[in-house]
Amino acid sequence: MMAIRKCMECGNGVSTKAESCPKCGAVLKKNTGCCLAYIALGILVLFALCVFGSLVVLVVIGSLVDDGSGGFNKTPSNFIKTTRARVLSSEPVSFISPGNGKRMQQVHVTWENTGTTPIRVVDADIISRDSVGNILERHNYTIYAEFDHSPGVRPGEIYTTPAGEGFILSGYRGLPGYTEAQTVDVRITNVLEKSGM
Repeated sequence: MMAIRKCMECGNGVSTKAESCPKCGAVLKKNTGCCLAYIALGILVLFALCVFGSLVVLVVIGSLVDDGSGGFNKTPSNFIKTTRARVLSSEPVSFISPGNGKRMQQVHVTWENTGTTPIRVVDADIISRDSVGNILERHNYTIYAEFDHSPGVRPGEIYTTPAGEGFILSGYRGLPGYTEAQTVDVRITNVLEKSGM
C-alpha cells in the first residue's frame, strides 16, 4: 500500500514515491525534514554526552587529589573544602580509677573523616543510657583535639579513642543512686580543621 500526499500546485493526490505530479507535471520535493531533525537531535545528544563525560572526568580527578600532605596539588579556586565526620561506633568501657580504686566508665568512640580536609577538633554530644534506654547523662565534650602542626585525621581515615582515654562518665560503682551505662549515643556537633593550638 502506497502513501498519498497532495500536490502543492494542483492539489491532486500523488504517491509519495512519485517524482512529479501526473496531472500538472509539477516536480515534487522529497520530504527530508524528518531526516534533518534526526541528524540535529543526534548531534545535540552527542554534544550533551561530551559535556557530561567531561564533568564526570573532572569529578573523578578531583576525588583522587591528595589531602595536601604530599602528592597532587589541589589548589583550584573552585575546589570546595569540607570538614565532616561521622560516628561509626561508641561504647561505655569500664575501668578501675587509679585515683580512688573505684570502677568507673569511659566513652570510647570510633569515627571517620568524611570530608576533604584534615580534622584536628571534634566536639560531640554524649548521651549515656541504662539497660531500658533511659537517659542517665548528657554532655557536650571534645572527643578529639590535636595541635595545628599535627597531621590530624586525614580524609577517609578512621580514628578510635585509645585505651585508657576518653570521656569519663559521672559516678562509680558503689555510689548511692549510681547506675552503670549500658549504651552511649555520640552525636558529632562540631568539626574543625584548625584547633587554634
